[in-house]
Amino acid sequence: MKVTIKDSERLKTVNPDVIQAHLQATGWHETGRIYNDAGAIWRLKKSDAPEYEILLPLQHSLGDYAERISDILKTLETVENRDQVEILSEFYYQLFQFHCARRNYANCHSIN
Repeated sequence: MKVTIKDSERLKTVNPDVIQAHLQATGWHETGRIYNDAGAIWRLKKSDAPEYEILLPLQHSLGDYAERISDILKTLETVENRDQVEILSEFYYQLFQFHCARRNYANCHSIN
């Protein structure tokens, strides 16, 4: 069963740095910036599929931030053949790990 995440408050909590790291790790390439670096365009071309494009908002203050994150989840759901809940959970876990590493907490790895 596919679940579409529509909770704009939850979508607003997604960190663009985490998405950027995910895109880099999965073969996407940043191809440009728009609106004075308010957003980044990312593309992925697989040999047996059409080219995919993501517009990653880089500022939480953008009026359509949650909508763009929703679009990203929909695209990744298709490309990665995973549901949005799994992808979003991974983003939150990566953010948790990022904050742990910055603060050098010894017990960060105990949460799975």
